[in-house]
Formats: sequence, C-alpha cells, structure tokens
Amino acid sequence: MSGHSEESSSRLSGAAPESSPLSGPVLREADLGALGACPPPCLQCDLLRAEVLMLRAEVASLRNSSLAALWDAIYALQGQLNEVRPRGEDDHFSFVFTAVEENTAARLLRSPLANVRCLRYHEQRLDALVNLNADIERRCNKVTWTTRGLCLVTLLRIFFWILSVLRAPTVQTHKERSLRRLARRATELSRSPDSPDAAVLQRKLRSSAAALGLSFQGDLPRLVEEALEAAAALEASSVAFRVANWHKSLQSDSRRMRQWIQRVPAADPRPLGDAPVHPLDIASQEHAKWKQQWTRAPAHSAVETWRWCLAHGPPAPTWTEDDLHPSAQALQACIRASARRAAGLDGWTPQHLARLPLDFYELLARLWASCLLRASLPQAWCKVRVALLDKPDGGRRPLSVASALWRVLATVVVRKLRCWMLTWAPDELLGSIPGRSGADLHATFACDAHRARTNRLPIAGHKADVQKCFDSVSFDQAFEVARWLGAPPALLGLLKVFYARQERHIAWQGAFHPTPIAPSMGLLQGCPFSPLLLNGVCSLWVRVVKAAEPRASLAVYLDDRTVWRVGRQASQVVVTAARAGTTFDDFFGLRLHPEKLGSFASTAPERAALQAEALVVGAVKTQFVLLRVPYAFGTTCLPDTAALTSTVKRRCERVALAAASLPRRRALVQELVLSLFAWAGPWTHFKKADVDAWARDVAHALWGHKPPLARSRLLLWHVVGRPSHHPAHALDWATARREWLRCSVPDAFSLGAATITPRWPVLQRKWGWNTAQDGSWITPIGILRPGWDGLACLKRAADYAFLQQVWALDPKSCEHDLSLSLPAFGPARRFVEGQDRSILRTATACAADARLLQRLQHPPSRAQLCCACEEPEPTRTHLAFECPSAPWTLERGLRCERALLLKLLPLPLSQQVPRPLPEPQVDSEVVEALRQAAATGRVLCASDGGAFFRAQLEWWQRAAWAVAFEGTHSRTVFGGLVAGLDQSPHAADRAGLWQFLRHLRCADVPATLYLDNYALVLRLHRGLLHDKWSGANPAFWQAVAQVIRRDLVVAWVPSHGKHAKWQALEPQHTARIRALNAAADARCTTALLQLRPEWDAAVTRFERAETWGAKALSVQHNACAPFHELLKNLHG
Repeated sequence: MSGHSEESSSRLSGAAPESSPLSGPVLREADLGALGACPPPCLQCDLLRAEVLMLRAEVASLRNSSLAALWDAIYALQGQLNEVRPRGEDDHFSFVFTAVEENTAARLLRSPLANVRCLRYHEQRLDALVNLNADIERRCNKVTWTTRGLCLVTLLRIFFWILSVLRAPTVQTHKERSLRRLARRATELSRSPDSPDAAVLQRKLRSSAAALGLSFQGDLPRLVEEALEAAAALEASSVAFRVANWHKSLQSDSRRMRQWIQRVPAADPRPLGDAPVHPLDIASQEHAKWKQQWTRAPAHSAVETWRWCLAHGPPAPTWTEDDLHPSAQALQACIRASARRAAGLDGWTPQHLARLPLDFYELLARLWASCLLRASLPQAWCKVRVALLDKPDGGRRPLSVASALWRVLATVVVRKLRCWMLTWAPDELLGSIPGRSGADLHATFACDAHRARTNRLPIAGHKADVQKCFDSVSFDQAFEVARWLGAPPALLGLLKVFYARQERHIAWQGAFHPTPIAPSMGLLQGCPFSPLLLNGVCSLWVRVVKAAEPRASLAVYLDDRTVWRVGRQASQVVVTAARAGTTFDDFFGLRLHPEKLGSFASTAPERAALQAEALVVGAVKTQFVLLRVPYAFGTTCLPDTAALTSTVKRRCERVALAAASLPRRRALVQELVLSLFAWAGPWTHFKKADVDAWARDVAHALWGHKPPLARSRLLLWHVVGRPSHHPAHALDWATARREWLRCSVPDAFSLGAATITPRWPVLQRKWGWNTAQDGSWITPIGILRPGWDGLACLKRAADYAFLQQVWALDPKSCEHDLSLSLPAFGPARRFVEGQDRSILRTATACAADARLLQRLQHPPSRAQLCCACEEPEPTRTHLAFECPSAPWTLERGLRCERALLLKLLPLPLSQQVPRPLPEPQVDSEVVEALRQAAATGRVLCASDGGAFFRAQLEWWQRAAWAVAFEGTHSRTVFGGLVAGLDQSPHAADRAGLWQFLRHLRCADVPATLYLDNYALVLRLHRGLLHDKWSGANPAFWQAVAQVIRRDLVVAWVPSHGKHAKWQALEPQHTARIRALNAAADARCTTALLQLRPEWDAAVTRFERAETWGAKALSVQHNACAPFHELLKNLHG
C-alpha cells in the first residue's frame, strides 16, 4: 500500500516525469542565462495538472464525509467523465469532443487520432479515479467495507462505460435483429416440437410475428423464410442507406476522399506470432531496436575522420557566417508555407505560429543570433518526437519531428547556404541540391542506355542503396567532413550542442515510450540540416570513387547510388568503382542493403563478368527501379507493370465510385492516377497493352461507370475528359515537356546531343514535327521556340497533335480530313456538366435511338420505336436533322459534324503568322533618338503590349508591342506585331521588353523603363539585384541577362489611367509616364487595326459554331429522351 500511496502522491503533486512526452518542455535556468531575455515560447501541458488539482479538491471535500456525500462526489465525477471534451484540446478536434450522444462512437471513429487522444484522456481520468480511491482509503479512517465496495463498483461501471463509448456502433437495426431472432426461435421450435418449452415458444413467436408485421398460422418453415427475407431486405436497405450517407459526406471532404482512393487493400492475415500488437508494446520494441542503432559506437572517431579527410586534400576555406542569420521576413514566409506541418513536443504548430506578427520573428532572429554566438540551445528544441511510419517493404521508418521553430530556422539557413553547397557538391550529387533533381539522373542514365542500344555498345552498371543511411551516419564524423568542406564554425558548434543534448521520444499511434534515447549517432530524418550533412559525406564518396575509377559514370541521390559505364571494359570499370565505394563505407560504418543491391548489363559477357563479382556489385538483374522509374535490360527492354496496372485499376474504380461530379473526377484522375506513371514517360517505354488498359480504366473513372461501346473516342477524350487524361498522351506530353525544358537552356539545341530525351525522336516522328538548325521546332501549325514561347503554347500544339491522331481513328470522323481545322468542343463541354447518363451519351454521339434498342435481346415493340414521321427505326441523326415533323432550321453541316454534333472551325494558316526568326535588325533611327533623349539625363521610357484575346480563340488571337520614350523636344514611339505561335498578352509584353533592351544596348545610355506588367517588373528587379535570371521562359531570360544594362531602373505603371493616386519614382514625371504609356498603347492598337477584319470574322464563325453545336445537342437530346427512358427501363 505504501508504494501505491507514493505513486498517488506523486501524481497528485502535479509534476509529470521530466522525460515524459506529456510534460511541457520548460526553459531551464541554464538556458535563460545563456540566451538572455529572449526565451522561446513553449506550451505547458496543463491538462493533467488541472485534473489533479480538481481531484485533490474533491478528496479534501470527502474527508470525514458520510456515505451519501461520497456517493454524490462519485456521481459528480462520473458526470464530469460524460463531458468527453478534455481541457486544453486543439480546436481542430472540437467536433469530436462534445457531449455524449447516441452517435458518439461513430463520430469518434471519424478521426483515428482523435480516438487515440480521447482514449488517452479517459485512461488518465480512470487512473486518477484509482488514485482517488487509494487516497480515500488512506485518509478516510471511518470508511467501511461497504463504502469501499460501492466505490469499486462505481469505478468498474465507469470503466465499462468508457469501453462502450469507444466501441464501434452496430450495423444492425433493432427490427432486423428481432427478425433474425424470430427466425432462430422458429428454427429451434421446428427442430424440437415436443420440448417442454414448445408452448412458450409458440406464444412468443405469435406475439413477435404480430409485432413485426408477419402472419404466423403454425407454418414454421414459411415463418422462417418470411423473417429471413424481411431481414435481408432491411439489411440491403440499411447498407444502401449507409453507403448513400457515406457518399454524401465524402463529397464535402476532399482530403478524406483522396485518402480512401489511395488506400491500399489490407494484406492477407498472417499467422499469429510473438510480434507485439498493443501500441505500447510496439513502442517498447521499437525503442529497444532504435536505441541499439543510435547508441552504438561510431566506426571512427572525429580525430581519425579529420585526418582521413586531410589525406584526400587540404580543407576548403571557411565560409562566411553572414548566411547564418535569417531575416524576420524570410522566417515568417517559411512558417506560413509550412502551416500544415506537424507540431513538435513543445506543442507549437506552424499553423499557430503563422498567426504571430512580424515582431515575433524579429525576436526569433535575435534568439537565433544569440544561440549561434554562445553555442547554446533551449532544451525544448532538443526534445524530438520520433514518429514511426510503416514502410512498404516491412519495418518502420523513424521520422523525427523537432520543434517547429527549430525546423523553420534550419530551413531558412540551409536555403541561404546554397552558394556554399555548390562550391563543393560535385555534378554527380543530385539529392537536396539547389537546381538539381532526380530528373537529371534519369536524363543522363536513360540517354546513355539509349545510346548504347542504338549504337550497339555494351553497358554495365551497379545500383546500391545504403541501409538505414541517415541512422547509420555518425554525426561526429559528418561534422568533421563539413568542417573540411568549409562549414561555418558557429553552425557546427550549434549542431554539436543540438545533438549532444538531444532526447528522442519514440511514438507509435499516440503511445510514447517513457524513456527517451540520448543518441551517439544517426542524423534526424526530417531535420533540414540532415540532408546537408549527408550530402557532405556523399560528396566525399564521389571523390573517392572518381579517384579510383575516373571512367565510371556516377549518380548519387542521398542514400541511392548508381554506377554505370558505356563502352569497352564496362563491367571492369563498374567493379573497380564498387570496390572503392566499399572501402569508403567501411570507414564510415555504412552498409549496403542486400535486397536492393544489384547489377545489370546489356550483353552476355558483361553479365557473366558482373555475376562473378556478385558479392561486390550484387546479383545481375534484368529489371530494376531507379528513383521510382522502371528500367529493363533484357530481350524486350520493357518493364513489368503488373503491380502498377493493378493500382491504376483500383484507383480508377474508386474515383468512379466516390466522386459525384465530373470536374472532380477529372481532377482526381489527374492527381491520383496519371501521377503514378506519366512523369516516367521521358525515359521509359511501356507496353502498348498496358497503356491501352490504363486508358480503359481512366475512361471508366471519367464516365463514372463503364462507358458505352458506341461512344466517340474523340468526344470521350475532349468533352468528358481532356487530352491530358489519356495515358498515352500524358506520357507523350511529359516527354515533350522534358525536351522543351532541356532545349530552353542555351547551347542545348543539337538533336544529337548526349542528353537528349530518349523518347523524343520517336515522338517527333509520331507527331510529324522536326527540329531546325537554330533549335526551333517546326510543326504543321507553325514554329515553336523552346525557352522563348510559353509552355501553354507547347501544350496547345501537343494537344492538337493528339487531336489529329484520335480524329483519324474515330469511325464517326475518319471519313473527313481534319486539314488544319479545330472542332468547337465548347457547347458539348458545357452540356456534360448536367451529370446525367443520357446527357453523357448525347455529348459523346451515342444517344439512345431505335437502332440501338432494336439490337437488344428483348427489344420494345415497333409502335414504341416508330418516329412521328412514321420512320420505323429512326436514328439519332434522323431525329435531330432529318425528321420532317421537327425540321432543322440551321445549316445542316458536314456529315461528320452532324454525327459529332459540333462544327469545324478553320485554323489560320501558318503562313499568316509572322515567322519568329531571323531576329529583326535594330532600327538605327530609334538608337539615335535614344542618344539624343539622353543628352539631358536619364531617358524615360514606357512599354506596353496588347492582343486580341478571347477564351477558346487562342489559335486566332494576335498580339502587338510598342515602346515610347521622350526627349527634350520630341517623342518617339516604335513597335510592331508579335512573331511566332505565342500570341498571348504576356508574349506581347516580353516582345516589347526584348526590343527595347536591344535598342538600349546599342544606344548605350541610361534609362528608366516603366512596364504595366507587374510580374515582369518583379523578375527584372530580382535579376538586377541578385543576378538571378530565371522564369517560365529560360532562354528569353538568359538572353535578357546578356543584353540588359545593369544601371537600368525598372518600375511599374498602371495602364489605361488606372490607380489615380499612383506616382512615378520621381513624382514630377507622373503625367509624362502616363502619357508615354498611353502613346505605346495607342501604337499597339494601330498595329492591330489592320488585323481587325480577320479577328472579327474568326469571332463570328466561332459564335455561329457555338450556337449550332448548342442547338444540335439540345435538339437531339430531347428527341432521344423517350428512347433513353426505354433503354433505362429495360436495363436499369
């Protein structure tokens, strides 16, 4: 009893164990002394303390009380238990913790996390009740055994009530349960009609049957059959009701819908073993596992690592510490960008921190500066929650969640250290390096594989994955490598303190292990500094391997390593590089994952040579996955996609079931289905049968069920869906986009370049495109300039190439040549938003008619199929366009137009669009005018762009640009039409800027340029201030960087007299700048005036086509409505 009393008194004292994750991290006195008057904010977890204080008050009131007073207190406490909402809980769970009602369990089950938190809360309250009972027993000397028994009974009742709250609700209604009970009693009576209880059962059966609406005349088998049938009907209606409610609630919860679509089916149950099941037991097991991993001795000490680094070269100069001090604005922007991230053990979530003013972040920056100066950190920042996540291949991954303040500070500092990272990161290092990604690895490796295949050269390679990479790296060794690479000493000192005082709390499903782990090795997975430190170690691995075998091609993405060689002695080069990497791994205590270690080769001799060194490079494989992209080196060179196909089919079926609206189904397909494979298109060929199967699954998801066989494929992928939803076109678009981005870089236009996207030549032949010597792309509809034109222009040209292919394959359209025409899909796209199956059939040219119904196994009568004009089997075309009883008043159109219910619009010929190259010459008169205007000082200039613009008329729109500047006695305005396929207003603004910069460079005079495009102004400011010239048009911005004067002043001016209170940089020039902008706008209008008749004609044709298509859809849908009702009645 004494031990229990001590535990009770420790709980009643209000102090939680210091190592418990439930205790709020407190800033210690040492921290306050080191950090001065800027302590970090921390949340005190006062939930348990408040409850204990309440219980202590109740214990005091129970002393020397009577039995009635004791009962009153117990029931009052039970009433407080009924208030399920704990004190201090996050408002995010306010909908869960409400007063107890009949559906409390169902509402708790909506959120597993809320369920766990509620359970933990009730466990605390129940534990407090047990301590209350012990305290009463210890302090109340006059309590009798009867009182103790009543207290125990009450505690048990409360305990079982808690279990009932957390139990899932039943899915059987009371009537269904009664019917099944009636059937069981009738079956029992039929088996034993002569039992002593037969008469009693007969009376119960009659009364129960009468109450349930069944008649019982002594026929027991019939009663059983009727009861079971009624129960089955109730079960079916109950299931349908629950599914309908689930489907309705899912429509307003996009996050829940996405989670359900992505959910992987449960694996087959495994035989019971000794593995723990309870979260506390699992947390205890994982705690022992990771404690052994994180507390083992490093392979070598810090001194030995420093000497080893010096053996590979002198240390780099120490980087400046100016990059270690973030600004308050950068901290605030970073915390707002990560508002949805989790909170650390201190309880502060990024969502709450994002609401704090800028003054808070200024104090936070001062706190960080103090931490760097004194090499000290708040203890709260050193407490880390380690959340265990299930891995696909088994096991659990430890994801560390530190304090949100530490994470935001680390993120901003790592971003500021990008320049230092690029000084030592080799080109082979790709992961978490600015300006690099896994696409660079695939581009290099896939191109080498393509070159080896086309030139019949041998290729051999080796792929390895470091086992538990982050957890196996000694942070002391990583610090020495970073010091050798020139890391700022203040940062290294702070990181050493962070890891020396670190406490890692293991958590699994809300259950924490009571004892934290003080690590001696292992980088935190989730800390922004960890990839930086790991890349430093990986850069040393690249140096070691390159020194041992310079001919090897390497690529490292954090813990993923790839080595390959094309040409002679390929296998020998790979083996030599692998042996050098093994020496490096032994020194740093790293081990390669045996199941992910493998080699590959394209020829039999190379495979045999690699198999002989399988212990070093792994077993030879014909297929492997490199950063989620499948590769194959075999007879077919096509990867196996059985698992991928299964996932695509499952997700498409769930999209069709879950999403009620067509726009949402489109969005879900794009986000959750096409993202599984489309991004691998530039580097991998998939089997045509697999791609066709994916297309059928996506069509099922877009339609909502299996689409009719008679639907038009053209309309399916352009009306119900979009071209980007077709799997084949999604792969083609990813390939074209990757090659477009590659060619956007200067000097990358060579078609035979080693880094060309492998699938691009095949795609060019498929689309009928060519590449000119200057790098432009020649298409049937015009010339594209990679890096100059926008991606939207490329997307429009790619979609038209897909349209040409589908048009030629569709039976309803193949008879007519598309011949640079564009179908007007707008009326049909608006028509399908009705969400009715008959509407989808009409919009895809497969409306129900007599011909369709006549083909059924049991067709309707001829009287039902006959048209009003006495046509015996009217077709949908007859009903809409040929029936004399309802004559068609507009033009009939072509046969394909009547079949597809849309009009064709002729595209403008490519000769009508000005060719973008060669570049027009600089106007010498404009240059001279600029020089004369600069005689009295800086030249004031204004640029403007304009275009004929209307939605769905992008192919016909035209744009113009103009620049105006003013001298002492004259004003000069020059401009012209925009060249190329990109005729958007943004293209006009870019053209005006480019022509002005070319003339200004020749004039070589200072100027101030005013633009009405604010995005251009911001990009120019960033380029002039930070020398960062990047954007959606890389080639354009690289050209701008070469010709722009560094003393150019750029500012924004509102166009067309907007913002009356706007002022120029020099207020006395405000009226002049507005006048210059108006003059440039007038010049654009004049340039476009000559194209006005063509534009008006295009608009008129478009409006007529829209009217024709909308009426054709409406007329055919109404005429075919009776036939659709017949089809619906026959087939449901």
